[in-house]
Amino acid sequence: MVYPSTIEVGTKMPDLNRENFRVGKIEKNLIKNRTVEAKETIITKAGTFECFKITYVSEIDYTNDNVSMFKSSIKITEWMAIGIGLVKSISEKMNGEIFNRKELIAMEK
Repeated sequence: MVYPSTIEVGTKMPDLNRENFRVGKIEKNLIKNRTVEAKETIITKAGTFECFKITYVSEIDYTNDNVSMFKSSIKITEWMAIGIGLVKSISEKMNGEIFNRKELIAMEK
């Protein structure tokens, strides 16, 4: 995923279209409405980080032999720290049900 070199609260980033191809199968992923919502302090096992909170919607369409098999939309919230990268991420269904969490637990030099 591409992020701008300078970022601030209120930044809106362009939509992204990604496609993964396998024999007879295609996964299309449209990432849209990427917005820097806030600047927050996030505490994890790896430490305390000043992060930008970024939200977006991921629309996924799986096709098999040109037939759409499955479509899904999820909301993703990420907390990114400059010079570190992803510190925390939450993925949720559009009804608000959380189904995936990621969090930085350690850093190595």
